[in-house]
Amino acid sequence: MQTTDSQVHAFHSYKPGQAKSLTPAKNIENIAKLSIKIPKGKSGGPLSPISVDIDSSKSDTSTLFNDIELPQSAHSKSPTNILGFFTKLTKKASDLSLKSLEPTNGRIVFQMLFQDLNSVSLSKFIKSFCEKFAAGVKLDQNGLSSLIQSPDESVTPALLDNTLLKSVPFHTGSKESKVLCEVDGELSKECLVYISDLVRLLTVETSKDKVRVGVLHYEGKYLPKDYSVAYKWFSKACKNDDYALAYVYQGVCHLHGHGTPMSEEKAFRAFYIASKMSAPHPLGQLYLSRCFRSGISVSRDSRRALRWLEIAAEVLPQAQYDMGEIYYYGKENKDVDYALAVEYFKKAAIQGHRESQFRLGRCYGEAVGVELNLRASYHFYQQAALQGHASAQSRCGYMLEHGIGVEMDLDMAVGWYEKAVAGSSASAQNHLGFLYRYGKGVDQNEEIAFNLFSLSAEAGNKVAQNHLGQCYESGSGCEQDMEKAVYWYRKSALQGYAPAQNNLALCFELGKGVGINIKEAVRLYRLSAEQGNSSAQFNLGDWYQKTNNLDIAVEWFSRAAAQGDFEAQTRLEFCHSLM
Repeated sequence: MQTTDSQVHAFHSYKPGQAKSLTPAKNIENIAKLSIKIPKGKSGGPLSPISVDIDSSKSDTSTLFNDIELPQSAHSKSPTNILGFFTKLTKKASDLSLKSLEPTNGRIVFQMLFQDLNSVSLSKFIKSFCEKFAAGVKLDQNGLSSLIQSPDESVTPALLDNTLLKSVPFHTGSKESKVLCEVDGELSKECLVYISDLVRLLTVETSKDKVRVGVLHYEGKYLPKDYSVAYKWFSKACKNDDYALAYVYQGVCHLHGHGTPMSEEKAFRAFYIASKMSAPHPLGQLYLSRCFRSGISVSRDSRRALRWLEIAAEVLPQAQYDMGEIYYYGKENKDVDYALAVEYFKKAAIQGHRESQFRLGRCYGEAVGVELNLRASYHFYQQAALQGHASAQSRCGYMLEHGIGVEMDLDMAVGWYEKAVAGSSASAQNHLGFLYRYGKGVDQNEEIAFNLFSLSAEAGNKVAQNHLGQCYESGSGCEQDMEKAVYWYRKSALQGYAPAQNNLALCFELGKGVGINIKEAVRLYRLSAEQGNSSAQFNLGDWYQKTNNLDIAVEWFSRAAAQGDFEAQTRLEFCHSLM
């Protein structure tokens, strides 16, 4: 009898050896256009991974609002407004005795709010802040000044930050103090106190400024997290009735009960106002669409839900992704239109929406809505992976492991798998377990392999469940235990995984870890064989040969032999000699 784990996917045979450099996302159509007919793959050896082992997890759009990302304080696209806002803040800070704080740190304002803004004007602002409010700051004019006078408008925040560290020693009176830095990714308590004092001294006038202060409290990244205080700021901003984002945040607070009692009715009202203002906000339109779709404080109305979603999708990446999902799956009474779905995914992907980047990777890799383009597939998977998308990281690892759309690189493959495993990707746990099982790209370690298979199997990965069954059957990385082997084979087989069906059938036929049950064994062999599993085809032929059903035996031996099974070819010739 033969046991197998899987069939190697057809991707294995294609190794174009593409360069590792990336094509910018905005030049999607300029990526080398490949229209490749991939040949069918042959059956693989024991524990061979298959490319269809992809995490089915994605951003959970079935959980109504969890996938919507609110704007963050550090991501404003208006440097001028932010500079004006915090210039006012620092002017109001002149009455604060900065010498009482150990140490004073003007640099923290830059670190807090300007990490994503590329503008030389930032360095001017930082210099001005330090000179006026950092209690005895000494400036290295050859450091900051060279940046201030630079004509390069793409001076990076990291460069400015590094220059500040080298050029701005902070002093409190005559005693030099260390510059406050982040500790384990979090601002120190002293920094939070310092920033809180500055904010309390600020006279906040415009709605945008009030929302900014509210967001700082809502996020809790640079100020103590306090939903009640955040809600008060959002409500103050709403009183001016001139800034739609204020209503969006107010609605979110009502929706989740953040800082105010939960009220779907008030949430709906806030989203509706944000959507209908003369300068509406697309986030409000997206939230409003979700309300109509699911009947939150209003009767369900798919037509109005779709209308508001289409309006939001003119600019908002999440809404564009949602529109792509509608056409991909034929939701909301729309016909399936893969090409249109891809167009929406592209719009969102260009704006950095990682789930759309992941979906484009699959579309290009599976020729759904676009021509097959493995290089483009890897490109978009990598774009999503760089943003921490665990499933995309796993896919990058797999493509690098097998040279699919990119030059084969086991070291990089292991690196991506490890990142994905850290993100709890069951697929990556399975793939990395396979590498440890056979020492590919890493030192062989059956115990680590067993542990990784266990994690993946517990998460429901059918391939890992079969792998884990094989570990228990052979005692690889664990004590041999046929009952546990049968348990995991059955788990995988119930998910329709052909190799596990074959392995479980063999257990039933031979009575390994379970009582002999020939009828069940034949049923499982057939299920596996009909999916193309060559070992099951051979085993089924073997059973029919034993029971003198040579015609049926020949049929199954022929199918297995057609896939390159040498032993099946030998049996086929023997059966013909008996007929």
